[in-house]
Amino acid sequence: MLIRNSKPSDYQLVAPLILAAMDDLGGLLVNSENNNDALLLFEYLFQEKLNQYSYQFTLVYDEDGKVKGSVTGYDGAFLENYRNNVLNYIEQKYNVTNLNLDNESNPNEFYIDTLSVNPNFQGSGIGMKLIEAITEKAKNENHKKIGLLVAEKNPNAKKLYLRLGFKLIGSKNLGGFLYDHLQKNI
Repeated sequence: MLIRNSKPSDYQLVAPLILAAMDDLGGLLVNSENNNDALLLFEYLFQEKLNQYSYQFTLVYDEDGKVKGSVTGYDGAFLENYRNNVLNYIEQKYNVTNLNLDNESNPNEFYIDTLSVNPNFQGSGIGMKLIEAITEKAKNENHKKIGLLVAEKNPNAKKLYLRLGFKLIGSKNLGGFLYDHLQKNI
């Protein structure tokens, strides 16, 4: 199988994927208009435990030693704890406070926080395989629903998720960016 649990040493390969999934929100977390300025933040967070971008919640699509995609997901009931670890760190390191962030997930769902495929390998089914793998993980953890956010300005991704059986259940505001909250029974 090409999908495996990630490990801390994957940080240089996975952090750029997480950042790509963050869209413009990454830069906001480090008080920069340049999203790429957040790369060091995500490299750090990925290697740490108990935060929403940790290796411990991430699966990677690894083919011949090349990480071509990643998906990060966890029990949405723990979002506040995981997010607080991120917020405390960025407050200390980047002096960022008072972010306007809705709760991304519902407590009764397994939450897909980030999903990204390296642009060189998009369109080859890797994203679909990662969604299937994280859904299987959620089922194994006895979750009945799986949810995710998709940027309103990303209609192609939303179409894919709707085609996979996700349904629109609301919208969320993360730092002034609007996202559709999609959910699926599993």
